[in-house]
Amino acid sequence: MLLPTLLLLAGVAASPHAPADSTVRPLGSIPAGVTDGWAETVRGEAFGYHSAHPTERASLLVRSLDSTNAAVWMTAPVAEDSGPFRHAVFLAAMDVSDPGQTPVRFHVIVNGGHRFVLPQPSTTAPTWRVEGADGIVLGFRRLLVDKFGDVHGVFTLHLPEALAPVGEPITLRVQGESVDRRSWFILYTVSMQPTVSAHAEQMLAREDGELVQTVRLDAWNPFGASTISAAVNGAHRLTARLESGAATARVGVPAVQEPGTVSITVTADDDRAVFDAVPLLPVTPREVHLVPHSHLDIGYTDVHERVLEKQWQGIDSALAYVERTRSFPPGARFKWNVEGLWPLEAYLSARPQADTTRLLDAARLGDIAITGLYANLMTGLAGSEELFHLLDFARRLREEHAVPVTTAMTSDVPGFTWGLVPALTKQGIRYLSSGPNYMPGPGQDGDRIGKTLAAWGDRPFWWIGPDGRDSVLVMTAGRGYSWIGGWPRGRLALEDAWLMSEYMEELREKGYPYEIVQVRYAIGGDNGFPDGRLPDVVREWNERFVSPRLVISTLPELFEAFERRFGDRLPRIRADLTGYWEDGAVSTARETVMNRASAARLVQAEALASIRGLDSDRGDREAAWRQVLLWDEHTWGADVSVIEPDSRRTLDQWRPKRQFALDADSLSRVLLARSGRPSDTHGPEIDIWNTHGYARTEVVVLPDSLSRGGDRVTGEDGRALPSQRLRDGSLAVQVSLRPLGA
Repeated sequence: MLLPTLLLLAGVAASPHAPADSTVRPLGSIPAGVTDGWAETVRGEAFGYHSAHPTERASLLVRSLDSTNAAVWMTAPVAEDSGPFRHAVFLAAMDVSDPGQTPVRFHVIVNGGHRFVLPQPSTTAPTWRVEGADGIVLGFRRLLVDKFGDVHGVFTLHLPEALAPVGEPITLRVQGESVDRRSWFILYTVSMQPTVSAHAEQMLAREDGELVQTVRLDAWNPFGASTISAAVNGAHRLTARLESGAATARVGVPAVQEPGTVSITVTADDDRAVFDAVPLLPVTPREVHLVPHSHLDIGYTDVHERVLEKQWQGIDSALAYVERTRSFPPGARFKWNVEGLWPLEAYLSARPQADTTRLLDAARLGDIAITGLYANLMTGLAGSEELFHLLDFARRLREEHAVPVTTAMTSDVPGFTWGLVPALTKQGIRYLSSGPNYMPGPGQDGDRIGKTLAAWGDRPFWWIGPDGRDSVLVMTAGRGYSWIGGWPRGRLALEDAWLMSEYMEELREKGYPYEIVQVRYAIGGDNGFPDGRLPDVVREWNERFVSPRLVISTLPELFEAFERRFGDRLPRIRADLTGYWEDGAVSTARETVMNRASAARLVQAEALASIRGLDSDRGDREAAWRQVLLWDEHTWGADVSVIEPDSRRTLDQWRPKRQFALDADSLSRVLLARSGRPSDTHGPEIDIWNTHGYARTEVVVLPDSLSRGGDRVTGEDGRALPSQRLRDGSLAVQVSLRPLGA
């Protein structure tokens, strides 16, 4: 499988809070006659990616785009006692080819002159080998199949002694083919020396009725399984069997109220590692509210019809998980949050009544939270009227189905215009959950989000409206919407509890003063799926850990609990929350201008309809506003549109996106024509868009049955324009356009 885009890759990159080198100790040794396969990087594309190592993520990336993109490195000096063959071992990973796809080839060059072919694997087989010229053999032993179906493991290079003198390093080079494919090979720039690290966590557990905090032991032994024992302050506390590769164990130590240290000794086989003074800090109790949802991207990774299918499947699965876990302990019962209402509207209109009744009943019970926004909008593109129409369908759900809608949520988009506050409060929505685009690293920056997360992540506040009276409680998830999906297994897992622990450390370091934490739970990428295993994992987690306690939550539950406990302590902010992505609309300037004109036309049509007491067009007006909203929705082209602008994938997603603007244009003109004009003598005015400056053109005008002028269309000078009635009842009008200044 190809590596995902930068956004998804970043979700599994090294944490900025990984244990420092001073916490790592050798525990065992590289077997006799085996050479450590990486010691120094010569050249290559530095990269951070999840690995089979417990803590290290640094690597060199090679793709099959261009053969000059190579990774070159040196091993440690060749070990003595190697025998007639030298054995160099290193940690690496390879992309597994998709079914039906021809595997690409990588080339391995040894000491600049001995080349052999390393084919891309087509399966996740646990072992395999390739043979090259000059007696060279490269073997692979799998340690991990990752969430993308790709393989990670130990490569062992066997070389005749003539090619690798004892005491001299081996220089290795791996390069792909120039076949314009993104298939990859990754070398991890880590030693194969077995090690163990000790790291005190921001986690509390209960052992034998006592509260303890945990010290995590991360072991790295790529050569075979081993048994370790651990002693705390000289007293034995743990014996554990660790499999080959990365393994984690935890020991409990008495919880401290003040900073202190603890001594940890880890023994394995004939070696031991001593940590004389592992720092301990008091654990701040936390309750982490996991907010399961599917991030709604109307396009980008899939065509619109397929997006609807995925969202509907997600709703059906969520309902099944809700019903299965009703008897689970509080906090572990499955909940679901509907992020955007576009797929829900279609679901309610197209699915059998039994399905829709089941969904609405779950929403009334509070198991499914229906949030207020129709889609994730680029609010900087929208006028104030459009922002109000963003909540039309939420209002209908309340009025027609008695479904509570108190909360809005948005994902990916990193900012909002100030006009969103009155739009929300007018519809009785007091809470806004923001989950911006996220990638880990210093500064917590996502993809072109400025300082959104640095400024507002995990900093709840009351957002005061322009009038000084309206207010909305805003909580921005400090890890965005996609963090959990970037965990090594693509979802919450007890084996990866250290990631949650390190987040708790970060909150302590930056002085987060609240016990309740929002964590978005969107897995499976854009338009992802509910995690049916989540309730079982949460139940087991809470049986093991006291803090952080996990709660599967709806946004209304989260916000109501947070406001009760901390609402009167929050800062009050009056300002725009700067948008960053609206500049993308410039790439489609014609349709964006068209959509702005459509929105203005709809405002005119609604005003005129109201003045004239016309109610018959409500359905058409809602349909027209729906198209305006879907054009301003935040997905702007396919994920490959920049590098493959003319690909089928790009064009298949552009057509329905563009159609939103075209449909809004057509519907708004129809509605304006129907609404009538304040003048009794003129029919509908004609707005002409002509990118060529001037020309003779044909304009179609729908008949204005409410105007006394009937079918008479006039120009600026009041003279009738030549027209001809068409079969559909519209008029074709010939208009002469003059050059500017003529």
